[in-house]
Amino acid sequence: MKCIINGKVILKDEVREDLVVIFDDCIREIKNNDGADLEKYEIIDAKGKLVSPGLIDMHIHGYLGADVSDGDVDGIQKMAEGIIQNGVTAWCPTTMTVSVEEIETAFDAVRKLKSSDEYYGARILGANSEGPFINASKKGAQAEEYIKKPDAEFIKKHHGEKIELSFGKVVTIFTEGEYEQFVKDHYVRNRAKMRHLMMDSIPDDFIARQLNDSRYISKVIKGLLSNIVREEGEEEAISKNVVVCTGGVTDRLKKDWGINDVWNKIILPR
Repeated sequence: MKCIINGKVILKDEVREDLVVIFDDCIREIKNNDGADLEKYEIIDAKGKLVSPGLIDMHIHGYLGADVSDGDVDGIQKMAEGIIQNGVTAWCPTTMTVSVEEIETAFDAVRKLKSSDEYYGARILGANSEGPFINASKKGAQAEEYIKKPDAEFIKKHHGEKIELSFGKVVTIFTEGEYEQFVKDHYVRNRAKMRHLMMDSIPDDFIARQLNDSRYISKVIKGLLSNIVREEGEEEAISKNVVVCTGGVTDRLKKDWGINDVWNKIILPR
């Protein structure tokens, strides 16, 4: 265990200079310096510098002239060494929407570095693949010629591989036979659901149906909320006090209100 002393410790709502930070692979304790027994720790003197948790970058394509999509081990290593000097202690190397072959090459490079004893830099948590399974109308800077519809072939190439998730959890990608057996075991009483889960590709009208369902749900919710906040004399179906916003605003509010944390606690055990 190590202990940082004489630092300006950044907390949620203030910066303190009278604290020590005890840590190993993560921060274990932050406590007052007065009277703290520090003899059992390896001491690091911050000498008045700022002390904060490391940043986690879940989406970075390139840095210092290197690009993850190039699939170059040395380039990704260079990025890792560069970002850790800026306070990023963990990251997900991220590919663009390029050919499947290029994505596979990049994944192999990330995998090689992640398992290497000689790797140095920000800890690699996994790979982030921005495409090729994206909506062409929302492609932004992605190359449209490489956009693909989701299908089972990409997954089949990786059956048996172990994937590290957060909180130390590891999952294994099913083989085709294991997946079929899982579906049969869990959805035998829901034939329609089982049939959909056994499809090799997503039906062309699936996205359209999802959008229609979302519109209907939105309409119902707006009506329900309007009944709560409608002012006296309002006759419109949707109250002026119900404001519709984009998904980006909703996402930010969920984070600020802590709803994502509640949702993760519900889902994680499953």
